[in-house]
Amino acid sequence: MNIKINNLTKVYGVNTILDDINLDISEINSIGIIGESGCGKSTLLRLLSGIEEPEKGSIMINNVSPISQKMEFQQKIGVVFQKHNLFPHLSVHDNIALILHKIQKMDKKSADVKIASLLKQLKITNEAKKKPSEISGGQAQRASIARALSTNPSLIFLDEPTAALDPLMTNEVLKAITELKKDGRHFIFVTHEMEFLKDFADYFIFLKNGKIIEQGHRACLDAPTTLELREFLKIY
Repeated sequence: MNIKINNLTKVYGVNTILDDINLDISEINSIGIIGESGCGKSTLLRLLSGIEEPEKGSIMINNVSPISQKMEFQQKIGVVFQKHNLFPHLSVHDNIALILHKIQKMDKKSADVKIASLLKQLKITNEAKKKPSEISGGQAQRASIARALSTNPSLIFLDEPTAALDPLMTNEVLKAITELKKDGRHFIFVTHEMEFLKDFADYFIFLKNGKIIEQGHRACLDAPTTLELREFLKIY
């Protein structure tokens, strides 16, 4: 995965959330974004995924712009949010089927085969006919991941996928995500789980007050060069 960001700025009202961000990295499979609450992590993820647009600046991911080539870009990605974001009135199976029928134009027989495979991969086959309210938070988040995978994305965005889960469910979801990396998919994710970051990310970006304070390969987390990152890691 190659990412090039130039002078990226995002403003909400009178508040500058991301302030002239620049980044140029290549041949990285998994990137973790960390920082204190309110530092701009989720905003950066939404800009990179094309969900939002910046006031200024440019983004290129694998030579495609999520800003100017939005439709082409979004056909290649999957997004998993902090909360599972499943449709409450639909079963787990039908949440995924909706995407396959409406977006992929897949027929029912082919969709059913693909859904069964995804549910097996995420270990939630028994939950297929249940609605989100009838399953655990960890199962619902894994169903959300299955839905994101249904379009066969090469790049997956994860925005604090375990933020609303208890420790047992957190471990359950992180284990499922780790298994997906073995499939050769690429990831950009926001997390507060430092052990997961060190195990899963190839590269990290540390934000503070809307700026990149430190970045590097994950081994750099063992010997941060900035006081800000050293102080941040003490919390964890």
